[in-house]
Amino acid sequence: MPVPRDMTYVLSGKKAFFQRFTDGSFRTKWSGLWSFGKKFFDYFSVFVSDQNKWLSPHTIDDVNYHGSRAAHSYNVNGEEITETLFVPENTRALAIIISGERKHTYEVEIGINIRNISENWHEREYEIEDKKKGKLFVSPLGALAIKSNPDGNIGDAYYKLHRPLPGDKQRCLVVKYILTAKRAVVIFSVGNDKHEAIQNYNFDVVEEIKKKIKYYNSLVRDSVVCNDNELEQAFKWSIINLEMLLKKTPVGYGYYAGYPWFQQIWGRDSGWVIPAVVDLGEFQKAKETLLTLGKHIKNGRIPNFIAPDASSIDYYSVDAPLLWIISLHHYISHSDDIRFLYKQKPLVEKILTAYQKRTDKYGFIANDVEYEKEKRGETWMDTLNRGLEALDVQAMWIRALECYNDMMKCLGRDAYLEKNINKLRKNFDRRFWNGSFYRDSVEPIKNRKTANMLVPLLFGISKRAADVLELIESPVFTTPWGVRTLASDETGYDSESYHEGSVWELTTLWAACAEFRYGSPKKGMDYLKTISKDLSAYGLKEMTENRSADTGKALGCSSQAWNYALFIRAVDEYMLGIDINAFRTPAIKVKPRLPWNIDRIIRKKRVKNKWFKIVAFRKGEEVETEIMEL
Repeated sequence: MPVPRDMTYVLSGKKAFFQRFTDGSFRTKWSGLWSFGKKFFDYFSVFVSDQNKWLSPHTIDDVNYHGSRAAHSYNVNGEEITETLFVPENTRALAIIISGERKHTYEVEIGINIRNISENWHEREYEIEDKKKGKLFVSPLGALAIKSNPDGNIGDAYYKLHRPLPGDKQRCLVVKYILTAKRAVVIFSVGNDKHEAIQNYNFDVVEEIKKKIKYYNSLVRDSVVCNDNELEQAFKWSIINLEMLLKKTPVGYGYYAGYPWFQQIWGRDSGWVIPAVVDLGEFQKAKETLLTLGKHIKNGRIPNFIAPDASSIDYYSVDAPLLWIISLHHYISHSDDIRFLYKQKPLVEKILTAYQKRTDKYGFIANDVEYEKEKRGETWMDTLNRGLEALDVQAMWIRALECYNDMMKCLGRDAYLEKNINKLRKNFDRRFWNGSFYRDSVEPIKNRKTANMLVPLLFGISKRAADVLELIESPVFTTPWGVRTLASDETGYDSESYHEGSVWELTTLWAACAEFRYGSPKKGMDYLKTISKDLSAYGLKEMTENRSADTGKALGCSSQAWNYALFIRAVDEYMLGIDINAFRTPAIKVKPRLPWNIDRIIRKKRVKNKWFKIVAFRKGEEVETEIMEL
C-alpha cells in the first residue's frame, strides 16, 4: 500500500513539537521543529552517500506512527533503512535514529531557520561553533546544537533561499552533517542561547522513548472500552492529541489551540478543553490551565490568547471569560477543591462585575462593540462583527451565572442570582426565536441561520430543541463532512468561507452533543462517526479545523484542541449522560442515551481522589448502568 503523500503528523513534548509529511517531505513553512513560538529548522534529509540515494518520497516504503514516535522505512537498493523520530517529553529537542542492515556513510542535511512564528524572510546570520561534544549554530534569536552517536563532522554550510508552501520566501542555513555507522543517533537540541541548546542534548534517547511509550500507554489504558472499535480508537486518539497540545511554557501550563499555527494558549479554546481534561480525571492539568489564564486577567477579561513567551497577550474575546467560569465550575464539581475556589472567587467576581456593565434592559450582554470600525469580532467567529448581542454568547452568559450561583452554594453562600437567571431563561426565546429558528444576534436583529443556535442546546437553555435539530439535520446545514457554520441558503454563504459556510468539526461536535442530549442517539452517533473518519483524512490521527462544505477539502490547521475535547465530552457528558457533583449524594448520576450499535461501554471516572468504573450496557431493549469504585 503506497504511503499517503499529503498527510502530516506531529510529534510533541511539553516544550517542543515537530511536524512532517508522512512521505518524509517538509513541504510547507509549518513543517519542521518548533518550540514556544519559534521555529528552529525547516527540514532535514538524509543522503546515503555510499549508495548515492536519498531517504526521500521516492524511496519510502512505509511509515508507522504511534503518537509517541514515528518510523519511516526506505528501500535503498534493496536494503531497508529506517528513520525513527522522537520528541522528548520535557526537553526542547528532536532525536533521530537511523538504522540500516549494514554500515553506511550518512550525510544529514539540515535547513536551519531560527525565526519567530510571525516572520518569513530575515537577514540574521549564524555563528558556527565546532565543539568536541557537539556542533553549535547560534543566532541572535536562539541556538541549535547537533550531537550524535557516533560523532559526526560538518561537511559544508551555506545559505539558501527557498519558498515552501504557501510560497513565502524563507532563508535557511544549509548544513551537511556527516557520520558513518550501521546505527546512528542524531539529536537536534534547541534553546534561547547556546548554553541551553547544549544542556538540552544531554538525555538518553532509548530510555526517553521507553518512558514516553509507557506514559502514553498509561493515558489510554482502560480509559474507555467499547464494542465499537472506531469510537474507542477516536476517543483514545483524542486523549493522546490533547496531551500533545499541552505545553509547559514560560507563562505556565496550557493547551495550544492547534497545530501547526495556533501556537498560543487561547482562552476561548481552553474553555471548551478544560472540562474534557477534568472528565479524563486530569485535575492537576485542568487546575494549572485555569491558573495560567486567571493570572493574566485584565479589566475582568480572561485573555483571548497568550503567546508562550508572553510577548503578546490579546484580550479581545467576549466568550473566554464566560467559558473560564464554566470550566472552573466543572473542575470544582469533580474535584471538591474548595481551597482553589476560594482563591479564584475574586477573579470570577471581577469578570461578572465587568460584564454586568455590558447588560441591556433584558439582562443580556453586548459584544463586538470595541472595534466596530475595524469590524473585528470578539466571538469565536472572530472574522465577523456579528452585532451587539450574539446568540451563543447569551447562552454562555446564562450558564456562567448558573455556575457561579452553584459554586457559591458550595461555599455555603447565596449569590442571589436565581431571579436574574430565571428572567434570562424566560426572555431567551422571546428575544432570539423568530418563529422558525434562533437569530444569530439582535441589536440589530440578524435573521441568519448559523450553527451557533446549537450552543443554547448544549447548556439546556433552549425550549426549541426539536425545531433546531430538524433544521441542523437538513441539507442546508449537514453535509457528508459535518455541519456548516452558515446555512447554504443564506446570503453571503460560501462553502469555503472560514465562518460563513465551511464545515467545522466544532459545529459538528456541537450537533452530536445536542442530538444525544435531546434523545436522538443514532443521529448523535452519525455525527461522531463523521468526525472519527477524519483521523485518516488529513493529519495522521488528527482532527482538522474546518473543511470545504462542497468537497470536504481540509482548509484549516491539521489538529484542533477543542475537537478532541468535544469528542470526549460528547461521549461522557452527552451520550453516557454522566453528571458528577462531589457535593451531592450520590456524587455520580448516569443517564445513558446509547445508539443501537453500542451494546456495552465502560468509562473510568474520577471524583475527588477516588476512581470509579462506569458501565452502560444493553439488557434486552433497556440500557442499564453499574458504578463501581476502583
